[in-house]
Amino acid sequence: MELINQLVSTLGIDSKQAEGGTGLLMKLVKDNLSGADFSRITNAAPQLEGLMQQAPEGGAGGSLLGMAGGLLSSMGSDKLAGLTQIAGGLQSLNLNKDTLVQFIPVILQYFQKQGQGDIAGLIQKALPF
Repeated sequence: MELINQLVSTLGIDSKQAEGGTGLLMKLVKDNLSGADFSRITNAAPQLEGLMQQAPEGGAGGSLLGMAGGLLSSMGSDKLAGLTQIAGGLQSLNLNKDTLVQFIPVILQYFQKQGQGDIAGLIQKALPF
């Protein structure tokens, strides 16, 4: 998938990390959008559903809150729960919060280059950072 290749080359991560991190972010996007809006995203890039299914599960815990750091301080409790879950998945992928933040512009740019700025807008709207 072109998006995964872009993440690997831009962020210097391996394909497993790129796939897992993208899947985790898409789970968060799904949790924060209506079913119809999320369907628009998966219709534009059907492979995202497979990445979500393969994404590592993340558990909650005190150390995960520390890992998520400053990202958590400005969010409400519902978004805090979602980000805590992502932090657990990122930890299992050996990624950190700084890398998580760097995924976002690459993903948005991918959809914009495909002429799907509306999809990029939906994703950006759904992310808590």
